[in-house]
Amino acid sequence: MELLESDFAQIEHLNQIVYNNPRHTSWECFDTQCVIEEFPGYAGTGSHSGELYHDVVDMRYNTLLVNVTHSGSSTEYVFDVRNALWTGNYRIVPTSEEATLGDDEVLVSAETMVGKRIMFTVSGNHRNSVRICFEMSNVGSGCNVKTNSIYIDCESEYEHQFDKAVVEEGRVLTDIHTPVTGATVTLTPCNEHGLAISTGLPKQVVEAYDVREGKFRMTYGATSSVGVYYALLEAEYLHPVTNQVLTAVKIVKVNKVQNNRIIPDIVPQPEIVPKESYTDWGNDEQYKRVLKGSVKTFKINLVVKDKYGEVNDDYDYLNGLYATVTAHKITGGVLDSQTCTFVKDENGFYYVEATMSYRGYYEDTSTLQISIPAQNGYSAITKERLVSHKWYVARNEIQLRSELNRENGADWIFIYSSQIELNSTLTIQPRSDGSRITLAGVKGNQNCILKGDGTFNLINIFNSNAAKDNYFKVQLIGITLTKGSPAVKLSTGCRLLVDRCYFYDNNHTGKHHKGCSIYMPSDDASKSNQELWKTEIRRSVFFNNKGNEIYSLGETYIHNNLFRTNKASCLQQPEVKVVNVTAGSVRYMRNKSHIDIGNTPLASNHSYAKALAYVDKKGKFNGKGPNQLGRNNSLPLFGHPWYNEAYTYAIYYYPYGPRTVIVCSPKRGYERKATGHSSTFTNWVFYDGYEFVLFNKGRNRGNTNRTRWTESELATPVNQGIYDLENEVFEKGYNPAVSRNHSLNSSLDSDII
Repeated sequence: MELLESDFAQIEHLNQIVYNNPRHTSWECFDTQCVIEEFPGYAGTGSHSGELYHDVVDMRYNTLLVNVTHSGSSTEYVFDVRNALWTGNYRIVPTSEEATLGDDEVLVSAETMVGKRIMFTVSGNHRNSVRICFEMSNVGSGCNVKTNSIYIDCESEYEHQFDKAVVEEGRVLTDIHTPVTGATVTLTPCNEHGLAISTGLPKQVVEAYDVREGKFRMTYGATSSVGVYYALLEAEYLHPVTNQVLTAVKIVKVNKVQNNRIIPDIVPQPEIVPKESYTDWGNDEQYKRVLKGSVKTFKINLVVKDKYGEVNDDYDYLNGLYATVTAHKITGGVLDSQTCTFVKDENGFYYVEATMSYRGYYEDTSTLQISIPAQNGYSAITKERLVSHKWYVARNEIQLRSELNRENGADWIFIYSSQIELNSTLTIQPRSDGSRITLAGVKGNQNCILKGDGTFNLINIFNSNAAKDNYFKVQLIGITLTKGSPAVKLSTGCRLLVDRCYFYDNNHTGKHHKGCSIYMPSDDASKSNQELWKTEIRRSVFFNNKGNEIYSLGETYIHNNLFRTNKASCLQQPEVKVVNVTAGSVRYMRNKSHIDIGNTPLASNHSYAKALAYVDKKGKFNGKGPNQLGRNNSLPLFGHPWYNEAYTYAIYYYPYGPRTVIVCSPKRGYERKATGHSSTFTNWVFYDGYEFVLFNKGRNRGNTNRTRWTESELATPVNQGIYDLENEVFEKGYNPAVSRNHSLNSSLDSDII
């Protein structure tokens, strides 16, 4: 709307008012009686006292600019109607009458209308005492009065390649910024004022696809030439409660440009048309959702154009040339770079094929750059484009095995929040680049479960080229392992990190249930090369696994875990319950072990089965070897700096001498100091902490003094995953994109990441 004064806001801006009802009609009236009441100087005297008797010059009356001139028996009224809502209709009636009444007593002898300016001459008895009303409506052409209940939230200006259709995202929101569900958005080509035209961008109609955020994707279509285009976006939404149609509009400016760069030859020769080249990035899909932490091969086409932009059919101009392709982090820095020779396909066209490693890169985007140096008469050219990335999530056994076995597969593989039943052992072994592999759980309504049938090893971590400078790094984070025999088997030359995992109902029948949860094969060779194992186990829960939980070789750090048993069948004599240190060292800190199998005496000797640790002649537990553990209360377990806790309530049958039942029934105040250990230099289990109560010939004394642990202390994990797939949010401290994230660092390996 054209402004007639320099004021930044005037009442004639009524076309900016947004009404709550979708259709609006009203009357804007000029009443001579009201004028003389406010300005008595315009009134006559005597018989003309109630009339507008004097001329009016440029009076502002609401949205009207009024001029009144008296000439004999007639009066000329001139109105500049400064309201974009005026339909062009008006009524003239005697003063104080309704606008819809007839005009029998008011005679219009002449009328002239130019735009929003109307001039007419009024005669008759009421020529100076009239009510002149103008009809206002948002239904008329150009009266774009819309409701303010919803609005379109998107960019006001885009820049696109002119011959490409580009999808841009926006949202439809209420005036209190909440998403609108199920709105329809229409794109209509228009001019800069929002008036529809028949040329320009193709018309589109889409619906909001994201119920939660009110998002829509609008396609801004290709055009035949470069230029500035405008799109009128109109949103329409039927309110489910009021049944009211809510609307919103927005004009979007789209700059359609030619992005292809044509570089002339550095040394053009006379009589020869200068040659120029550019890159065609090939199939656009190859740059979308590239797996984080994977290796990706890109095919980039090469085209020759002359100085007029026409394709030159002689592609052999490119024979023998080369380019450098580089993958860049979105924050800066090089991920990978490769120099590639141009290759000709079966149709005579040239391309370069580059393989980029994204190992250890976990951002959502990166850039890919191709640089062709000045060579063979061509000038240098550098171009780049955006590459998007996503996590790999396995939802079944086939997907999980496929990605693990894929040479260029992701180094972070997420397991969906569900149960995957394995038919055989899942082998994890190094890829040719030696990259670390992580299996991690997705958060959901249940744990991420890998389940066997109790007869085979669930996960076998295998390194065929074990050496001190060639450790294979594997991480298991936020997953559940059950029905394995054993759950995890770890070969030489491996560095394993277990975090937030849950082991239950596992066994190891073939090894007398040694290492039913985590097993490291023991023989003379492995004991002699114990430095090739490094294992960290933390923040995990072990529940009702049969026999010994961890059979340790090399350097093992066990901390902040819960080992819980409440079934007598899970005690396997003579295997100690928690850790068997067969060779190497175990650091054991801030763990809780809890055995409570009730009052029923066992039918055979289970003295070793309730013990926490066994230390062989080449092993150490918290710095002490077997020759230092040959007496009671010598296991470095409780207090500073170890801070472990233990509880054992069980009745054990001893066949030695008189029939004696020994019950570890801790009294209050000692309930977290009841466990046992043994070592290779003695054939006996030593108790540690509070001394076990002896019950000779079955006499029951002191049993009521035990103190149970709380349910929260003994709780098994639920929803243990670390990544919220729907909201794309990591559990605090577990996002691998955060450099050197503490929760993903192994204490045993500074470069575990």
